Amino acid sequence: RAVELKPGFYEAEALLGALLVETGDSAEAIKHLRAAASIRSDSPRLLTMLGLQYFQQRYYVDAIDVLKKAVPLEPDNPEPRFLLIQSHYRNLEYEPALKLAQETLARFPDNAMASYHVAAQLNNFGRFAEAAPYLETALAKDPKLIEARVMFGDVLFKMGKPEESLKQYRQALEADRNMMEAHEGIGKALIQLKDYREAAAAMERAIQVDDKLASLHLHLSRAYRGLGRAEDAKREADVFSRLNAVRATARDKDVERKYGETGR
Repeated sequence: RAVELKPGFYEAEALLGALLVETGDSAEAIKHLRAAASIRSDSPRLLTMLGLQYFQQRYYVDAIDVLKKAVPLEPDNPEPRFLLIQSHYRNLEYEPALKLAQETLARFPDNAMASYHVAAQLNNFGRFAEAAPYLETALAKDPKLIEARVMFGDVLFKMGKPEESLKQYRQALEADRNMMEAHEGIGKALIQLKDYREAAAAMERAIQVDDKLASLHLHLSRAYRGLGRAEDAKREADVFSRLNAVRATARDKDVERKYGETGR
């Protein structure tokens, strides 16, 4: 109502934008937050909120633009930096993402997420041996950082250490029974170790949690094949193919919003 009566009023635009964020109406939230930011561009909280909405709507160029303004306005807050790192990565700007992650860790050496983000970018480059120590450091700082635990499992698996990766995946699953990445990791590690019976049991349990995750059916198919259960293996392979085709169609539609497109 305040915006209707006095359009361009900073406090009204900012408040309405924040309320729309709470209701999940990102498109309208962006409209009002952007209007507020055009009036006053020195509020790091406002810019970060707008950057997050752009990010969630996959307008990565816009997210990068506003977050680059937010970071120097709030130099002691790592959160805008973390979001900017992810925005660079999603916009296929891998080098800037890694550079900012490294700069952020240098500024916040005791922050577990800062270590995690460096590891995540190194992992994206396939530099697994370099990523591993950063994940160990992140987990030493915060043992409850589940995403770091799962990524550590992934990195160890890619380094050819399935037994060690299995330990990390199991610890992650103990912390969150619905962590599907941990379920999936356990399955692929057990298959690599040729423990097909346990792998099949693990994937069957995981599918009870989420039967729409295509990769679970793929791992279950491989486990059944290892057990000599050809018919069951084919059934699960067919389910994987069907779910993967649906996912590919959805991904293609999403990619219609090209990298570099803006929400302005």
